[in-house]
Amino acid sequence: MKHFLRFLDDKSGSVHVEYSTIALLIGVALIASFSLIGGQMGASYGAIATAFTSIQ
Repeated sequence: MKHFLRFLDDKSGSVHVEYSTIALLIGVALIASFSLIGGQMGASYGAIATAFTSIQ
């Protein structure tokens, strides 16, 4: 019984789970933002490349 109560009182595992969840959410947010911005960035780089080729 004493081991079970000590296990219930141990908070170190829950901290790892919380940090892992936060890291996962940050990763998902970064991937989503890169996906949304990616098409716009490709169009911008294409316009820049066209401008450089027209200068030459």
